[in-house]
Amino acid sequence: MRHLPWLFFNHGDAWAVTFGICFMAMLFHRAFTPQAWLLAVGMAIGYWMGFALNDYFDSPDDATEPAKARRNFFALVQMPTWGVALLFGITFCVIFWIFIQYGVWAPLVILISCLVMWVYSAPPFRLKYRPVWDLLSHMLFVESYPYLVFMLLLGLPWLAVDKLMYGLLILASLSAQLEQQLRDYEVDKANGNSFTVAVGRPAANAMLRLITVGIVGGLIAGFVTDTLPLFMLPLALLATPILWHRVKGHAEKEGRWQTAGTVILVSGLVYLAGLTIAWLAFGVDVLA
Repeated sequence: MRHLPWLFFNHGDAWAVTFGICFMAMLFHRAFTPQAWLLAVGMAIGYWMGFALNDYFDSPDDATEPAKARRNFFALVQMPTWGVALLFGITFCVIFWIFIQYGVWAPLVILISCLVMWVYSAPPFRLKYRPVWDLLSHMLFVESYPYLVFMLLLGLPWLAVDKLMYGLLILASLSAQLEQQLRDYEVDKANGNSFTVAVGRPAANAMLRLITVGIVGGLIAGFVTDTLPLFMLPLALLATPILWHRVKGHAEKEGRWQTAGTVILVSGLVYLAGLTIAWLAFGVDVLA
């Protein structure tokens, strides 16, 4: 039981980021409906399942690395196969019940999502250990995918801010994968492969720095052209330490700056919640 928190909170940043991404779309479109809230929760549960499934298939490799083993529930606990099947089966049923309510696109979204979860993590495919495929799958199906699915299933119109945000999320997801691969370089080199192992740390780090410059440029352009609303500026400023960490090249040896990322995530969610409460409860239109 003492390891149980790792099952639910090891990747709390992943499902919390997913909820926050959906939350931003709700803010841009003032879509604070019960259907939108339920879908945002369903997306977060789906990403919890995806990362938990990845941990399950990673557990043999993670068990060889003490630091990673301590964060992987399935490397710490020898869970019987029937227990794993029950855990993921119940989770899938909850996700299916939520998503199936959202029209004709919902079955296709469920099918694609489950397929990507499986081929990314499970043998014999394990796209996470196939150079280029690892970057493409992360770029298209991690931070950018929740925004796309949320817009599609709710039938929201694509505004200029949505197009810019989707592009920035693609770059953010790609950079996050490179950052993680830099952190896990030695484990990946010993137990599998990755884009970073294939091209080397210096090349991957140079690519990460270039993508980060692109993200900063996109943010600046968004604010200068009024595509991004001003209430997003504090969120951009919150991300400055991590962006600077990448641009300076520190990720090559240190990988992801986990503590700063957690602080930024929590601060950003509290800030967005405060804006929403101010608008809904007090009529203060701080979202303009």
